[in-house]
Amino acid sequence: MNPEEFRRTVLARRAGMGGDGKKASVAAQALNAAGAVLGAALGIYAGVIFLVPCLASVAVIVLGHRLFNEDRRCILLAFGIQGGQLIWLVIGALIQHRVGAFFIDLAWLLGSLIWLAVRPGLLPTCLLGIYQLLSLLSKVLLFVHAQVGTSMHKALLVHLVWHVAALAALGMLFVALRGRHAAHGMTRSD
Repeated sequence: MNPEEFRRTVLARRAGMGGDGKKASVAAQALNAAGAVLGAALGIYAGVIFLVPCLASVAVIVLGHRLFNEDRRCILLAFGIQGGQLIWLVIGALIQHRVGAFFIDLAWLLGSLIWLAVRPGLLPTCLLGIYQLLSLLSKVLLFVHAQVGTSMHKALLVHLVWHVAALAALGMLFVALRGRHAAHGMTRSD
C-alpha cells in the first residue's frame, strides 16, 4: 500500500468507514469509542496540562498540512504529535526557567524534526524513535514515584500518552517509508 492509500484508509477509518468505503467493523467502532472515552478521562484528570500539547499538536498538523507537499504528508501525524510535544517542552522549560535542564531533549527533538521535514527517511524516523523510547523509560520511572493527583503526576501521565502516541505514529511512518523505499528499489535508508 502506498502512503496515499494508507492515508486514505486511516482517514476513512477515523470517519467510521472501512478503507473500501464500507462501514467500519464492530471491533473498529469499539476501539474508536474506547479511545474517545480514554481521551475524555485523561482530559478530565489532567485538565489544562492535557490541553496544551493537544492544541499544539493539532496546530502543527494543520500548519504542516498547508506547508508540506503531497509527497511529505506521510510524515504529518508523526511530525504533528512530536511538534506539539516540542512546543509543550519549550513552554514548560520557559515557565520553569530551566531551559538548560531540557536542552538535550529540545535539541534532539528539534534537530530530528527538522531533518524529518527536510528529508523524510528512515534515519530521522529511527532517531526520533530512539528519543521517544528513552524519554518514555525515564518518564515511567518518574511516574511510578509521583503522588497521584499532583500536577507532576498529571503532567507525567500526559507525557506518557504523548510518547506512546509518537511511537505509534513513528511505527506507522517507518512501515510507510519502508514500503516507499521498496517500491522505488532504494537500497539506502537515507
